[in-house]
Formats: sequence, C-alpha cells, structure tokens
Amino acid sequence: MAKSKRKKQKKLLLFAGLILILMSFVTEALILSLRYDNLWVWYKDVQKYLFDLEDKILDLNMSWGFFLAIMALYIVKCFFPIYTTSTVFFITGAVLPMKFSIPVNILGTILQFSIKYGMGYKFGAPITWKFISKNDRFRSIIDSGGKGNPYTLLAMRLIPIMPLNTVSSIYGSFRFGFFKYLGLSLVGFLPRIISFTYAGRNIFDPLSLGFLVPIMIITLLSGLTMLSANGVWTLIEKFAHIYKKKKATRIQTQQEAEAAEAVKETDVTETKEAIDND
Repeated sequence: MAKSKRKKQKKLLLFAGLILILMSFVTEALILSLRYDNLWVWYKDVQKYLFDLEDKILDLNMSWGFFLAIMALYIVKCFFPIYTTSTVFFITGAVLPMKFSIPVNILGTILQFSIKYGMGYKFGAPITWKFISKNDRFRSIIDSGGKGNPYTLLAMRLIPIMPLNTVSSIYGSFRFGFFKYLGLSLVGFLPRIISFTYAGRNIFDPLSLGFLVPIMIITLLSGLTMLSANGVWTLIEKFAHIYKKKKATRIQTQQEAEAAEAVKETDVTETKEAIDND
C-alpha cells in the first residue's frame, strides 16, 4: 500500500513537472514570436490601455497606508492561506517602483517567517508535521535529532511546492536558532521574491521580456525541481548524514573533554587527601 502511494506521488510530481516545463517552452516560443510585428498589431491597442492604467496607478499617492496594507496581506497569509505569498510579491511589484517593491517584499517575507516561527516556537509543530513525521525518511532529513537540519531548510525554501508556513512552524518548534533560520530562509526564498516582483513590475506590458523572461525562468526551474525531487531528497539525506556525523563528533569530543576534566579533578582531590593524611 505504501509503495503504491509513493508511486502515485512520483507520477503526480512527474506530471506537474512536465506541465511546468511545457509552459516554460510555450513562453519561450511566445518570446521568439515577438520579432514578427505583424502577428501583434492588435496588441498595440491593448498596450495603450495598460500603459494608461499604469500611469493612473503611479499617479496615486502611495502613503504609509499602502505600505501597512501590504504588511497586512503578509500577516493575513500567516493565518488564512487563501492566496500565495508570490501573489503579494506580484501585487507589490505592480504598484511600486523596483527600488521600493523588493525591499518591501523582503520585509514582508521576514515578518511572515517570524510570525510562523514564533507560533511554532510557542505552540509546537503544526498538525501537518504529525503526518510528515510518520514517514521515517522525511522525518530523518528534517528533524536531525529534533534540532532541525539547516541544509533541509535551505532546500525547502528553494523548492516552490514546499508550504512556507508549515516549514516555518516546524523549525520554530525545533527551537532552531532564529537568526540562522531567518538567514537560510531568505537566501532560499530570494530568487522567488526577485522574479515575481520583477514580473509584477512589468504586468502592464505582458508581452515584454521583463514580464515573460521571469515567468519562463520560474516555470522552468519549478518543473525541473519537481522532476528531480528524488535526487534533491537524496542530496539532502547526504547533507543530513554529514551534519549528524559532525554533530556526533562534536558531542563525543565534548564528552571526552568533560570526562578528562572529571578524572583530573578526581586526581587532584585524591592527591590533596593523601597530603592531608600524611
């Protein structure tokens, strides 16, 4: 039964990966077709309307109220997963210049990471972890003896299909070092932040390279990630083994040092007693 379930999961990953790669090739074909102006004569009217819409949005007074509204979207996402974090990246990129939108999205992502980490730290791992932990393979490469594996955290931030909130809560429940957790999470998530924000910035010209290229890259990388999921997990297991081995060596060295210190203290005590008896 378990073997059949794993086969089904592999087929789903394969199918999803192939669809995404196909989408990336379709996007590339669309980019190549842009050199033929006669195919896109109709687009000029649409482009004029979109540019007018962009000008109206840019003319709006983007006050602190707008910034707080974006932050509110990140907070809501922590409790109600009714939209993806990438959607917020996209919206922010559409209405703010790049010099503001990327910092705002990074700040919002830090806020979301921190809230879910804090919830996991205080209330424990989400119910999802109970199901994941039933799989010995997944549990061993994530928990690393109940402390959390940093290599796994980085990999899961890079893989698009991994749920952001669940991963954050799990590592919070492990009492994983907060700043280390935040740094690894941002490094793994930064490609998505930049790509979706940049695509959002060019949403008013959807046939531009600034919009199509990030979409092509995102779909291609996501598809390849899904197709190579087993290889990724194998690599994670390898790093997990190295991490555990280093940790065990460090603990053993510490224990040996403590034992040596205890023996030394015992010898000193016995020597003093011998001197006192004399």
